[in-house]
Amino acid sequence: MLGTKLPICEQDAKLGALCKDCSLRLQNGQISDLDITISRIFSSVEDKFNLEEASFTKAIDMDTFIIIATDGNVGQLVGKKGRLVKYLSEKLGKLVRIVEVNEDINKAILDLMGQVSVVGINKVYKKEGHIEYAVMIAKDKNNKWLAPKEKMEDAIAQITGQSIKINLIGD
Repeated sequence: MLGTKLPICEQDAKLGALCKDCSLRLQNGQISDLDITISRIFSSVEDKFNLEEASFTKAIDMDTFIIIATDGNVGQLVGKKGRLVKYLSEKLGKLVRIVEVNEDINKAILDLMGQVSVVGINKVYKKEGHIEYAVMIAKDKNNKWLAPKEKMEDAIAQITGQSIKINLIGD
């Protein structure tokens, strides 16, 4: 029995074909082909990597690497000594970054930003009634951006479900 929480149903992860519900979710953009591929990889190695309590919610291809979001224990998706994340990188042909996403939006943003000097994260209440998170980044030549600013904004928004604006500050 598959204990891993995946974006697709257990049957689809095991069999390789999508049921009507998962097909509809794919057509509606609720899940992606990458979500399906990674779900099937997790399903195939569940016993080998002890993924009984693991959770995978969303994957985003950032061109040079792949973000895998979890609402559970990051350590389970990294694996002992990083073995699972290395295995995923080999199977997917790109580096993989595992990020925990839960009710702590600030932590998720910091995790996704990597080695960039985040000065602050503010919650901005817009006139239209929605909330936007403003992420202040120090203009620093030592920042190691994982992807262009606009691509990071989009990825953070997809994973957290929140509107994000990255602002560069300072000289």
